[in-house]
Amino acid sequence: MSLTCPCLFPAGGSLGVLVEIHRDSVNCTVGHSVLLPISYRFDAAPRFPVSITWRFHGSSDVLVTGTLLNCSLGAGGAPSSCFAKCFSNAYRGRAHLFPENGSLLLQDLQLNDSRVYAVTFSPPPRTWTVTLTVHEQRFTPRRPGERAQRSRLLRSPGHACQQSSCPSSRRDELLR
Repeated sequence: MSLTCPCLFPAGGSLGVLVEIHRDSVNCTVGHSVLLPISYRFDAAPRFPVSITWRFHGSSDVLVTGTLLNCSLGAGGAPSSCFAKCFSNAYRGRAHLFPENGSLLLQDLQLNDSRVYAVTFSPPPRTWTVTLTVHEQRFTPRRPGERAQRSRLLRSPGHACQQSSCPSSRRDELLR
């Protein structure tokens, strides 16, 4: 499901940001990586800085935040070549923000990563949510030792559950 939501940022005039949540619910498996895909574009020249923050919905604990200091605007106001400062707190290297589209990459998923995630653009703050459900890998071994070998293959950090939701130019970068 794709949700498109306009967001107006009055900062010395009216700055419109159109945020698109490409999937409001995402499923993945323990040990894999997943992209919580969103995108945004400006309908006028933005006044920087613009902040993008991901957190657990209903919590003040920040997973990752990015401050866009400058971006070039492409066709239709899509940002590109952004200069941003990104900081990851709660996930210790497992959460990565892509400032050009606002998407969040979570790596090495655990069962307790299942929850509602919130992305906020500011100023002023405006928030959207994405629900992530992480499932345990279901595998019945046929021979002793087969599960351990199969498990190593399934936990490869290069495997993303939502590969097709990335633009192809970013997909290869995400899967390295």
